[in-house]
Amino acid sequence: MPSITTLPIRKRDSKKETRRSMAFLLEALMLLLFVTISLAILMQLFGASHIRSTEADELSYALVLATNDAESFAADPVAPAQPTFFEPLNHRLVAVETPTDDTYEITRNVRTEAREGGALYRAEIQVIRHETVLYHLDTAHYISREGVL
Repeated sequence: MPSITTLPIRKRDSKKETRRSMAFLLEALMLLLFVTISLAILMQLFGASHIRSTEADELSYALVLATNDAESFAADPVAPAQPTFFEPLNHRLVAVETPTDDTYEITRNVRTEAREGGALYRAEIQVIRHETVLYHLDTAHYISREGVL
């Protein structure tokens, strides 16, 4: 009969294993803490970026509306100015008759100054949204005496 050799059984060092498992848990907790802090910072950055993007869109829309109204004023400064309402729809501005919460309102105040050779029309154009003036534009148009109505 063949002889069976037995290998010695190695005893586990429980202190060494406890240190290893504690080191692993500590590393895992440090990694979890780092990931959590990084995510919190990234969420704040993305939130601030979204707010700035919205503000930039509003300002761009207001600039376009004020410029268009100034061009309309330059074409006919004596035309009556009426408040006009626009709403954003699919990254475009659409004219609406009744204002809502998302409405941009354009107001134009025109003053006439009589001069020796004609008349100077001054317009103050404002674009308002949520009761806040987003953009303010002052412009003027001079009409000589031959063109004054």
